[in-house]
This record gives sequence, structure tokens and C-alpha cells, in this order.
Amino acid sequence: EYEGHSPFSALALDFEPTVRLTRRVYLMPAIYGRVLIGEKIPAAYLNCMGGELAGRYLVQQLPFYGIHDLELFENSLVSGRIALRYRLGRRHYLTFTGNYAKQANNFFDLWKGDDIWGGGMGYAYNTLIGPIGVTVNTSNWEDNVGIYFNMGFYF
Repeated sequence: EYEGHSPFSALALDFEPTVRLTRRVYLMPAIYGRVLIGEKIPAAYLNCMGGELAGRYLVQQLPFYGIHDLELFENSLVSGRIALRYRLGRRHYLTFTGNYAKQANNFFDLWKGDDIWGGGMGYAYNTLIGPIGVTVNTSNWEDNVGIYFNMGFYF
């Protein structure tokens, strides 16, 4: 038991395939979700979303273009992302990304919950140390435009 209540559970979904459309164009859909079941869930296990990478700062972090910092969300959170990557020449890439999320405290109320949308566009160049890129993004969750700079591979 946790503080006199039943233990809590977390169900998570993370699906990120890559589909080659042509020699230069790739479609990258993704679905992420996390549902917390139980009462009085410790803050360290709450759902959070933001940034470009799943699990960058916390294991339960869902990525979302346009939410620049890590934000806490309700017990039920699901998001979908679609990205289109185009290769220019041999080392240059343009990526256009859109994402959409829903949140609610109860899983069965998820489709009635908050609508969160965002997107971004980025440019990357492949180097010997890995890709160097910049992404500009925005969402209806935050009022300002964000810029994300990346240098090298993710580990």
C-alpha cells in the first residue's frame, strides 16, 4: 500500500516507425501514451510531456514539439506525431512535424479532455560527429516560439 491506498500502476505506449516513401522522403509517424491508475500518485511518477525526445530527462517524458520545457499533465495522456523528412543532396535534411495530444484525469474522459497541438520545422546537416540541426516550434500550450539546437548523436 502507498499512504493507505492501493498501489498505482502506469501503462505506457511508445511506437515510432519510419516509412520510406521515396529515395529522399521519409514519413515518421509516432504514437505515445501513458495512463496512471490509482490514487495519490507520487510526483516523481506523474505524466510529463515536452521537448523532442521521449525519456530525455525522465523515463515517463513524452515528446511534443512546441512544449519547450517539461510540463506535468493529467493521469491520462496520449499524443500522436507525424513528421515528413526530405533529404536535400547528400547531407542536408528538412523536417516538418505536427503533433496533437489529449489529456484528462480519467482515461474514459480522454476524448473530452484538453486539445493540445503543436509543430515545428527543422534543418539538419550530417557531419562526422553526427547531425547538427536547428528546429523552430510552437504550440497552443505555450505563447512563444521555441528554438531547439542539436549537435551530435543522442545517447
